[in-house]
Amino acid sequence: MSRYEFSFWEDKAYFVYGNGDIYMSELNNDLTGINKNGLNQLLFSTPNADDGIMLRCEGCRAYVKNGYIYLSFIEWPKEGISNSRRRQVCYRSKNLLGPYERKVIFDDDMGYFNRGIAQGVFIENDNNKWYAMLFQDHGAVGRIPYLIPMKWENDWPVIGIEGRAPAEFEIDIEECKTKSLVTSDAFNYSENKLPLQFQWNHNPLYDAWSFTERKGYLRLKNKQLATNILNARNTLTERTVTPKSVYTIEGDFSNLKNGDIAGICAFMGNYGMIGITKDEEKFFVYFRLFNGEEKRFKCSNIKGFNCKSFWLRIVFDFENQDKAFFYYSCDGKVFISMDDILNMEFTLDVFVGYRLGIFSFPTKEIGGYTDFRNLVFE
Repeated sequence: MSRYEFSFWEDKAYFVYGNGDIYMSELNNDLTGINKNGLNQLLFSTPNADDGIMLRCEGCRAYVKNGYIYLSFIEWPKEGISNSRRRQVCYRSKNLLGPYERKVIFDDDMGYFNRGIAQGVFIENDNNKWYAMLFQDHGAVGRIPYLIPMKWENDWPVIGIEGRAPAEFEIDIEECKTKSLVTSDAFNYSENKLPLQFQWNHNPLYDAWSFTERKGYLRLKNKQLATNILNARNTLTERTVTPKSVYTIEGDFSNLKNGDIAGICAFMGNYGMIGITKDEEKFFVYFRLFNGEEKRFKCSNIKGFNCKSFWLRIVFDFENQDKAFFYYSCDGKVFISMDDILNMEFTLDVFVGYRLGIFSFPTKEIGGYTDFRNLVFE
């Protein structure tokens, strides 16, 4: 997968890109495209499989400082080579076309299963202090950002404290107040504006959701047919956090049409979902894992079932070998567990780690909708 970066050198802009073989192209003065009459060539090649490298250099970030141009990359040696984990590599030169010197500038996993911390940017604050923002893979929960102190020695970037990422350190900047990364939400809004903790899985159909049509509820309207959760529109997602994330929500499913499916899911390519579906004017509890057949249970056989008020829950357990557990309840107090467990796995098709997904989509006809309220995160 190729990554790219813009760089400015002697009043010209350049485009740096590639995976292993690193190329540079000059841009037009207005940055609208490649200058066909300008520089466009292979800059250099980085170590490959014959040199013991599994993932060749990619994710370029370019900087100009003290007469040098710096190109910073992620790289991943093979098993048995060096520490066999992702690491940060830097190339530098005083000439745009080289020759470039190479140096490994960070190689640490912070004690987490030899999963290296790498790929990201260098940041200079107003006090001339430098930091690196990199990431580390944490299994099914996704990629975790790391802010790490950095300095310059002998015109090389030096990341970390004695080569390590500290668990904590002081930052000499004014504190910026932020809201929680993950939150519960009653959906009690007077305008259709999402809190920053939530994101749509696709570009949304803006007329297919509402906070205002029914006060205190998130309404998802089924306006586009879908075959599964991955191509359903207007699935509202919120990220999960380690070591455990528990989400519970109440839904009013009384306005579903035949073929509609609504509920919550562990959202990734390898997904798991639980909810309510309607077929031949009857309601069913719906459960499915990505690699299995769908399961349906007649709601008429569930004591106390009320389609206007029904609860769903997912427990994301990232300490117990990345597993997710699914539940339903008729009263919000006693929850019934599904027998099957989702073995969560981070994959690159969705790429962002497991998220909670709140969904409602039609498979046969449009026009139905679901109202959700009182999302509780624990």
